[in-house]
Amino acid sequence: MDENHSRIFDMIMDISWFFGSQGFEGDCCRDLSLIEYMTLKKISLLNTTSVQLLGKELNVTKSGMSKVITKLEKKGYIKKEKDQADGRVCCLIVTPQGRNVLKDIAASYSDYIGRALNDVGESEKEEAIKSLEIFYNAFHKTGYKKKVN
Repeated sequence: MDENHSRIFDMIMDISWFFGSQGFEGDCCRDLSLIEYMTLKKISLLNTTSVQLLGKELNVTKSGMSKVITKLEKKGYIKKEKDQADGRVCCLIVTPQGRNVLKDIAASYSDYIGRALNDVGESEKEEAIKSLEIFYNAFHKTGYKKKVN
């Protein structure tokens, strides 16, 4: 086992802890679980999508994704609309309320990170961004997705 890989894993897990409810003033993503937040964010980035495509993007089964979609719809953050080209296909669209909650969460975390990095210089912040980009790109390149039914 590579010691550096173990250290990286431990640091990622410790940092992750601070982005959950334990470290973020008792609140993670307002009234959203992490999977709900990631789903809402992905729908927003894709602009409109189907449940099946979204499940593939997030590596979640269609039935699992349907449950998350139902929760987001009940909270008023998304709505389902029939595809104009194919009435059988349902399109997911983020509502204005959903866009607002995404903006609020992003602003809260930006402030949180700003407070945490208050004493860190700009060049160190740039180095941190480059390091995070290496991880982000490596995991997206190698694929984190497993086959789901």
